[in-house]
Amino acid sequence: MSDPALREASEADIPAICRLMRRAFPDNAKGHEEILRWQYWENPYGPPVAWVWDDAGTIVGHHTCIRYAAVVDGKPATVGMGIDAAIDPDYQGRGLLTPLAKKMYDETGKAGMAYTLSYPNDKSMRGIGRAGWREIGLLRTHLLMLDSSWYAKRAHVPRIAMSGVRLVLRAKRPHGNYVAAETAAPPADVDELWNALEPAVVNGVIRDSTWFDWRYVRRPVVDPTIAPYRYFSTRRDGGLVGVAVTTQREQRGGMFTYLLEFLAVDDDAARSLLQVVARNSADSVGVLLAALPGTSTSLRAMAAGLRLVPSRFEEKALHVGVVDNDGSHGDVTQLQWTLGWGDLDHL
Repeated sequence: MSDPALREASEADIPAICRLMRRAFPDNAKGHEEILRWQYWENPYGPPVAWVWDDAGTIVGHHTCIRYAAVVDGKPATVGMGIDAAIDPDYQGRGLLTPLAKKMYDETGKAGMAYTLSYPNDKSMRGIGRAGWREIGLLRTHLLMLDSSWYAKRAHVPRIAMSGVRLVLRAKRPHGNYVAAETAAPPADVDELWNALEPAVVNGVIRDSTWFDWRYVRRPVVDPTIAPYRYFSTRRDGGLVGVAVTTQREQRGGMFTYLLEFLAVDDDAARSLLQVVARNSADSVGVLLAALPGTSTSLRAMAAGLRLVPSRFEEKALHVGVVDNDGSHGDVTQLQWTLGWGDLDHL
C-alpha cells in the first residue's frame, strides 16, 4: 500500500464514498448513493464539509460534517454534525483517523460553524478525541412499558408482578381536552409549535418545518423492509401543542417504537402525545426515547410517563460530544445540548 493523500471530497466522490461505507460498515444506510446524496448535498442548510484519504484514486478514509440549523447560546446559528468516520479495513491501524478528523474540524470552523457535534461509536472515540472531540454526556434510554409479559419473561419474574410495575409506570393522563391522532405527514403548523418551544432550548437543533420536511419526508426509501416514519400530533383548542415522529426496530427479540421527535409545549400536551403513540403501537413491547438527562426533552418525557432505563440495561453506550472548531469557546463539556435520536442520521 502506498501513502494516501488527504483531500477535500466533492459530490463526484459519492460512489467511491459509498463503496468505502459498505466495506467499513455493511449495515450503514450510507452505502446507498441516494441516502448519502440526500443527506450531504441535498441538505437545505448548505453543502457538507467532507474530507477523504485518497490512495491513487481509491478512497480509503472518509469523514464528513453536515450542517444543521441550531440554537447556540440562545441564538440562531449553524452547527456541524460530524458523521461517517470510516477507514478501509485494510488501512486501519495506520493512524489515519485523527489527522482526517482534525482537518475536517478545522475546515468546518472556517466554513462558519463554531461547533461540531457527533455521536461516535466506541472504536472512533479515541481517534477523534485526539483531534479535539470532547464528551458532554450519554444519551439515556427512556421507556414506556407496553407488554408486561415480554418484560416478565426477560426478567424471569411472574407476569402478575411485571403487570403491577407496568401499572405504576403507565402513561399519565392529561388534564384538559385534547385531540390527538396519527397523521400522514408532519403538521403544516409545526413552525408555530417550535416557536413556542425554542425559548427553552439553549443549545440544540432547530426543529421547524424545514427540519421535518428534509429529515423525514424527503429521506429516500431504499429498503422496503425498514419501517417507515409515523407522525403523531395533539391539539388543544385547535392549536398544535405536540408532535412526535416514530419508527420501529427489533431489539433483543422484541419490537420497539422509537420516538425520534417528541415536542410538546407542556406536560399535559406531552401526556396526550405519548398516549396516542402508545395506542397506535399495539405490536410493540415498549416506547423508547433517547435524550440527555436533565434537558427539556428528558424532563418532558418523564413528566409524560416515560422512565429512565437503568444504565446496566442499556443496549450500548450512546456517546454525545462536541468539538470547539476554532478553540475559542472555553470548556465545551459544560454546554447543555438538547439532542436526541432524531439528530442521528442512520435510523
